Amino acid sequence: MEHFLKQLIDGFSEPTLICDGQSGIIVVANNAAVKKLGYSQKSFKQSTFYGLFEPYLHGESSASVLYVKGQNYKISEDRLNFEDQTYYRYILRPLKATVSPELLLTAREMAKVLIHRVRSPLTGVSGFIEMIDAENAEKLGIDLEIIDQGFSEIRTILDKLESFTQSAEPSPVNIDLSGMLKDLIQTQPRKNKNRIRLDTSEGLPSLRTDFAMLQSILSELIQNATEHTDSELDELVIRTFKDGRIRIVNYGTPIPKSLSRRIFLPFITTKARHLGLGLPSAMLMAEKLEGKVYMASNSAIDGIQFEVSLPLRTA
Repeated sequence: MEHFLKQLIDGFSEPTLICDGQSGIIVVANNAAVKKLGYSQKSFKQSTFYGLFEPYLHGESSASVLYVKGQNYKISEDRLNFEDQTYYRYILRPLKATVSPELLLTAREMAKVLIHRVRSPLTGVSGFIEMIDAENAEKLGIDLEIIDQGFSEIRTILDKLESFTQSAEPSPVNIDLSGMLKDLIQTQPRKNKNRIRLDTSEGLPSLRTDFAMLQSILSELIQNATEHTDSELDELVIRTFKDGRIRIVNYGTPIPKSLSRRIFLPFITTKARHLGLGLPSAMLMAEKLEGKVYMASNSAIDGIQFEVSLPLRTA
């Protein structure tokens, strides 16, 4: 029977395992599972699927996404019946990035061109307006204060675009992640600070990475979470994991599916005065750090979960 079951999964390119329906013990695993999940055939056969991977399961439900060896997998479960016996087949399909980094880099280059094309005429027009004194402006019916406000808003938009175009090389240092997160919580307004809970019970990863980049990524995700919740009473949880993940969860209204597929694209936002550059910037910075930023859950039950995963490195 084992030989027959092995034939059923050997052709799969994704990690695939078959477990006994009664005991839950793994009966067979294909070569992709051995290679990509880091366990030998012997190790697989000495454990159940959930016994082996429970610490690495997370996501849209209690056990829908597996994060192991720096990769996220969506779990597909099938029931198989052979000779009056029941088996379960688990296929682990790699989760792909919502938006390709190449697309974001193209958007970054386009933003650079846009900044240049707007700043030059803006400087000329603002210089001309400055030549008009208040008395003449009043005679001409020109409201200089409104014009100044308009110019100020345009400059703010250009500054945000310019920030999106910045690309520095990482300077790795050993990170005190607990200290960084506590500092970020303390910088929040009092109404937000009081409802943020830091949970390090799953362990603190040992990270050596760029301090400013990681701080910017986490700051963006925390700000997004606090802005998305419906009530100041809603709890926001920041949870760390020893495998290199940092999860930020809020329990606001789930993001509409039509929008959730596009949230990592520049200029996609639900907020009227925002540019929608925060998540794309966070994603690009995570790529620089050889990590990932992704939405792990968008659920009324499990909350809206964003995660940062980074490689574990020490000095």
